Amino acid sequence: MSPSPKLDKSSLHTFNLLGARIGNKPVTSLDALPPALIVTSEEELKNQSGRNVTFGVPILFNTTAAEIFHKFNIPIYQTPKKSIARDVIFSPPIFLIRQTGHDNLTNGGFFSVTPVLEKVYRNMTLLINGFPSMENQSTGIEQIKLKFAKDGTRVGLSFGTSSEIPAKFNITQPKSFNTTLFLNIDYIGNESSKSNLKKSKSLNLSSTESFFSSPEVTLQVSKSLNAEKLNDGCPKIKAGVFNDITRKWQPLNVTRSSTTDSESTCGYQLLIGHFSKFAVGDVVPPSQIQIS
Repeated sequence: MSPSPKLDKSSLHTFNLLGARIGNKPVTSLDALPPALIVTSEEELKNQSGRNVTFGVPILFNTTAAEIFHKFNIPIYQTPKKSIARDVIFSPPIFLIRQTGHDNLTNGGFFSVTPVLEKVYRNMTLLINGFPSMENQSTGIEQIKLKFAKDGTRVGLSFGTSSEIPAKFNITQPKSFNTTLFLNIDYIGNESSKSNLKKSKSLNLSSTESFFSSPEVTLQVSKSLNAEKLNDGCPKIKAGVFNDITRKWQPLNVTRSSTTDSESTCGYQLLIGHFSKFAVGDVVPPSQIQIS
């Protein structure tokens, strides 16, 4: 377990104004923040609930990571020392914020935000879990696991999730599947420089070169989802990444992961390559596929 940072009075004031709670209890003290965990296996992270901070004030669905970290005064957490970072898994708590549309009505989605990580290192594994359940959810995220390929400082990740693609994004719907999960990943942070004379350079997590291997998203999909079925009875699922340049969806590899099944859900593994906007959904029967 990694020691929790202490809030300063200004941060605590912000947390109080924005309705921060841990479980059912409001954050009222400077030492109330939940700890990060440093483990050697994912098995050690099971049954580690109650580490999320939930804010009561929602924000627009298209709020950037930089805006979120500033507005909510998200704290800085220390990470494992470089000498052990490659041999452990670092799992920080997450900060949950409901999304709202331009009409000020919540859309059922959330932002799940990591703390600001003081430093990240090449070969350091980060595992984020504790993602919230969305309204009318049929597809949810169990965890996201990634391994950095570059050193960085003051790195923070924002995972925006909703059951559909917000219309105001002006993103076309994928045509080969019905979207049941939209994932928009944004971030802040700089690359570490060996020289203090060099100007800091933003860490580019939208590139595969920033990861040792593809970030892995573990999904849970309701067995009762009305979709084409695989041989084992689980829904047939597809996924895509949105190309901001071509404004088109590109297919991604999503595979069954029966070891993560539950009584009511089927597990899937999604390799996303890098950070961007992603959609996951059930396969449309051939008679319903639109011809582009």
